[in-house]
Amino acid sequence: MNNPTPLLSIEKLSFALNFGIINKFLSIGMPVFISYFGAAVVMVFLNTRISQSDLIGSTQWLAAYGIVSRINIFLILPLIAISHASQTIIAHNYGAKNFLRVKNAAITGAFMASSYLAVMTLCLQVFPRQIITVFSPQESVLANSETIIGTMFMLLPLAGVSAICIAFFQATGRAKKAMLLSSAQIYVFLLPAMIFISAKFELSALWYAFPLTHVLSALLAISLVWTHLHRLIPQSLGSMEEKA
Repeated sequence: MNNPTPLLSIEKLSFALNFGIINKFLSIGMPVFISYFGAAVVMVFLNTRISQSDLIGSTQWLAAYGIVSRINIFLILPLIAISHASQTIIAHNYGAKNFLRVKNAAITGAFMASSYLAVMTLCLQVFPRQIITVFSPQESVLANSETIIGTMFMLLPLAGVSAICIAFFQATGRAKKAMLLSSAQIYVFLLPAMIFISAKFELSALWYAFPLTHVLSALLAISLVWTHLHRLIPQSLGSMEEKA
């Protein structure tokens, strides 16, 4: 009896790495890595700065910042979902060369992300004590957490604009611009602002670096996206006229 011919033939070349494709994957995912790594650097800096300060009750300030960091994680998760959804829609329409829909998807995504963060900011500003009590009932920690939340999340809705703009450049294959926005947000705006404020002012003023960063990052992101869209829209109108 003859042996059956194998239906599947596997060669060594099938397992060869395509570094061109790998580089594309890495470049698209790099902005997210930069953001997460930068967030870790910010946390290390703040924890070190607070622990080394001469401020009375630095332990309570550390506990307060830990609570606010956990709240921030809960806020970011839905924002990531909105960003990924917007990125997918933008990518599909960009591939179809429907640049008007790309523009509308980017605007809608920025509006949804900012609206979500605006609602969360309102809840944090109106009910900070009720939310913080879930983590710690200690009065000194509650007071410090309220101070941090009142300042740190002051202009949080602008972070939604920056997130969607980064997703926009990832969706359109502009990895360098996405990395530029991710890097500038933390390494150009936030960390230098924190270092400057911590050197010139009291620890309680350190949290103003966050709303300042939100403003600068949003302005940079909007300017880059608007310039890019301004070049794409005429191409979309021209293709629509040709089809007509």
